[in-house]
Amino acid sequence: MALFRYSAGKPGFNLVTVYERYEGGPIQVEWWPRGVRKREPLRPDGKRVYDQRFAVRVADRMATHMERVLDRTRQSAILGLPEKRTLGELLSTYHDKRGTEWSPTNVKSMENMRDFWRTRLGRTTDVRQITAADVELIAAEEAVTRKWSPRTQGKYLKYLKTASRYGRLKLKWYGEEHDLSAVDVPTPDSDSEEFSLAEVRALLLALEAVDLRAAVAGHIAYVSLRRVGAIMNLPAKVDIRTMKRASGGDSARIGVVTFGRATDKVRRTAQVVLAGRALELLEMLMQLPAVQASGLMFPQGDLHDPSPSREIEKYDSFHGWLMTAAKIAGVADVKKRKWHAFKRSAATDSDAMGSLSSAAKQAGTLESTLKANYVKHRIEEKAEHAIRLAALVSNG
Repeated sequence: MALFRYSAGKPGFNLVTVYERYEGGPIQVEWWPRGVRKREPLRPDGKRVYDQRFAVRVADRMATHMERVLDRTRQSAILGLPEKRTLGELLSTYHDKRGTEWSPTNVKSMENMRDFWRTRLGRTTDVRQITAADVELIAAEEAVTRKWSPRTQGKYLKYLKTASRYGRLKLKWYGEEHDLSAVDVPTPDSDSEEFSLAEVRALLLALEAVDLRAAVAGHIAYVSLRRVGAIMNLPAKVDIRTMKRASGGDSARIGVVTFGRATDKVRRTAQVVLAGRALELLEMLMQLPAVQASGLMFPQGDLHDPSPSREIEKYDSFHGWLMTAAKIAGVADVKKRKWHAFKRSAATDSDAMGSLSSAAKQAGTLESTLKANYVKHRIEEKAEHAIRLAALVSNG
């Protein structure tokens, strides 16, 4: 009985052959990538193949794929025409290459934005045919229909703009004339997205009455200028030290917590220092059975339950804790400002103390970034200046 052998494609072009070496044995595959013969066991899913009909289908698909790739390559090389790159290819490659760098809480958001643009622009659309004007118009129309805030609209535009830039700079698929660097991203109006110092004090005190995890998260958010998405992923580890203060005087106890590269927006491991009430609360939290058993700083469920199998507390819980604390403290408009307002408040307070540079080191960002995007000029400061100028004019 003749051994199984089947060929698909054309010799010298996209020939693929699947065959048996011995009757009933595992099927082999032979093909010629870049003119070099390659032979190996057929393992499309990591397992050896014995089904001849399945091997035929695999060979046909391989030959078809090779034909498409070679046709595009020849078109580019012989005719001088660039290869077609679809939006689906770009976004899939972008997620495959960069997805491992995104925090778990950010992956779903990135996937939603990918699906949105693939639907609105078309998965098979050539990325060179997509213009900045088209993208801006789609986002603007969607913002009206779905009542997006400028921040959400900007988030969707930044996503596609960044993916397009990745295709140009990293993949070398097209030149600058075909990326979306011309897309204008709206700047959100964030005048109300800050807590006053009095509100910060009231909220931090109220968070202690809500949940110990909430209190610790609040203090870390304010002192570290970090996002709650990174804070909630912290492991139950703190390095307690006693250090002499740079300004002199008595020594102080501090706690150093480490933000991992994978879960923080700045994408690098960074240490943040806690002191005072923040450290006291953290030490109390670290003594509880659920934290010690799970190794998580913010485990779900009863903190006095020593069961080790725990998940990280969900964002909805953090949001609920803050809303409850706001009611206790009598702080309004917290739903609009949310946890991120702690960062804006800390940046403004640090600037007033003349220590914005140190705040930037805690946040893992540039001082200029905090100055431009987070420091707010409070009404009290402007009022004092206006009163002095008014007095100057009046005395004249």
